[in-house]
Amino acid sequence: MERKIGTKFKYKDIELEVVSEDGSDSWPCEGCYFRFMNCLEARVKIVGECTCLGRKDKTKIIFKKI
Repeated sequence: MERKIGTKFKYKDIELEVVSEDGSDSWPCEGCYFRFMNCLEARVKIVGECTCLGRKDKTKIIFKKI
């Protein structure tokens, strides 16, 4: 599964938006809702791929709480 950048969706009653990660943050995945969770399970099975290697558009994204 791959969600397009700008897509908004709900995960367990939390509203999230798919945004591109510009890489300027000093920590990987800074600002991602799933940063401190089991990221692999969340992104692949529930919300979609987030790494540039796993996405067709080759863009690293985060799932930002809005």
